[in-house]
Amino acid sequence: MRSMALAAVGLGALWLFSAHSSGNGKADVSTGREIRASRYILVDSAGKERGEFGMTADGEPALRVWDRESSVSATVEIDSRGMPRVALERSDGHPLVELGVLDKEHPVFLMHDGAGVRRVGLVVAGEQEVATLVYDGAGQQRLRVGLDKSGNPEITMRDENGEGRVHITHNEKGGAGIDLFDSKGRARAVLQVDSAGSGAAALVGSDGKPIWTSAATGP
Repeated sequence: MRSMALAAVGLGALWLFSAHSSGNGKADVSTGREIRASRYILVDSAGKERGEFGMTADGEPALRVWDRESSVSATVEIDSRGMPRVALERSDGHPLVELGVLDKEHPVFLMHDGAGVRRVGLVVAGEQEVATLVYDGAGQQRLRVGLDKSGNPEITMRDENGEGRVHITHNEKGGAGIDLFDSKGRARAVLQVDSAGSGAAALVGSDGKPIWTSAATGP
């Protein structure tokens, strides 16, 4: 981030100098001249490229700076959706960390492994809804822990195909429940406790019909 800040300062200084400079290199604040370009390159004392400020292939502005080995870059840009994005990326283009927005109000933070596969995400999806998402090595979401649209806590566990298999909830009325699903997404076992403390359980066959239920028990 220090390199990014230095790059921003350097580019800002370049703009100020160019905007208030006459053709002979002398300061000229009276004419209000400006410089227009689609790409700026920042180089170090050895002439090696260390930063770039320009327009992307999508026609959006982007600022990127590299470390000394050009192995990791930091980018601040407007993405193809027209939304701001900050990223740390490897030289092969694989992201390591990303900070962006789903829309103009809801941020998202993503972390990737060395292969560029998304592994952890933190999303604010609405006024009440927020979630931490965990992905496996194939990029498949396997765990979601957060609050639903009503602000109630919930946990969802998924199999390698992305099918929800375990769902744990707590609602605004004080009740709680655990639902277990088979590989086809069919509910097969249910355990519930209501706000009064009464509990009930049920086992369900593959045809959706109950094969066993327990009588509700009080607190």
